[in-house]
Amino acid sequence: METPTDVLTVQVRPVRDTDWAFIYDTFVKSASIGQVKLRPELYKRGRAVSRLQKALAYRIDVLRGRKAPFALACDPTDPDLLMGWASGEGTVLHYIYIKTAYRRQGIARQLVGTLGLASQSNLSYSVRTLTSEVIAEAHPGQLTYIGFD
Repeated sequence: METPTDVLTVQVRPVRDTDWAFIYDTFVKSASIGQVKLRPELYKRGRAVSRLQKALAYRIDVLRGRKAPFALACDPTDPDLLMGWASGEGTVLHYIYIKTAYRRQGIARQLVGTLGLASQSNLSYSVRTLTSEVIAEAHPGQLTYIGFD
């Protein structure tokens, strides 16, 4: 797996009320695309994808309800220019999203570090994506899928 050549300076900040639309939208879109690619046989019909998207939005509701930590990466000179976000608690990384233009620049590492997960040697993840599967395969025993509770 490649390592970033440059680390982009970002501001990592807590989520504001106005950020939730960005989190819901990016999570539902990116996670549903990943789920469909992982299990295309389950999502051949549009209604199945629609149900999946509602279930994914509900996951964010659950995390918000139990006050799971979220961290947002933004431009240090413009806190409204959002680059990505992550949520995790304990040794579980629930999800991480980085806008395409900002990937491979160390932002994910900064978000994971802010959540206190970087120091953990054995992490779990609760949402399967193509990326999480590749990383888990590359690091056996260090990243384990546990599902969402």
